[in-house]
Amino acid sequence: MTVLSITTDFGLTNGFVGVMKGVIYSIAPAAAHLAAGVPLRELGTPITNPLCLDLPHPEKTGHGWLAHVIIIDSFGNLTTDLPAEALAGRRDVMVRINGHEIKGIVDSYGYRGAGELVAVVDSEYFIEIAVVNGSAARYLGAQVGDEVEVISPD
Repeated sequence: MTVLSITTDFGLTNGFVGVMKGVIYSIAPAAAHLAAGVPLRELGTPITNPLCLDLPHPEKTGHGWLAHVIIIDSFGNLTTDLPAEALAGRRDVMVRINGHEIKGIVDSYGYRGAGELVAVVDSEYFIEIAVVNGSAARYLGAQVGDEVEVISPD
């Protein structure tokens, strides 16, 4: 496997490269150049010692799942590593994090009042914890890596 740090902007002039813009502006033009026959070595600098991260994975327990906070977005919403499909459509679970409990997974933030904790399925189909009109990270003192218990009632 070859790992490259893509070091060309292929003529793009936008100086801001956020996470998604980095993907779009780097990967799409790189793919186009490769499709046009540009050798891979001309697209960037080879990385000989890539950092391999040992990321946590959700674990099935006797009463549900043990998941982890893997992303905290700029609003303070907490994305877990638990895909919603692991719950097989169940929404009547108890979500525990940092000494707090959330009853059930709801369809949207609007199902809870302002300032309340809520568990939802995010746009990537993972379980997300949020505070309606607030920051779950701040409210819970949460950090990436924190454990999240998802408990089935039976």
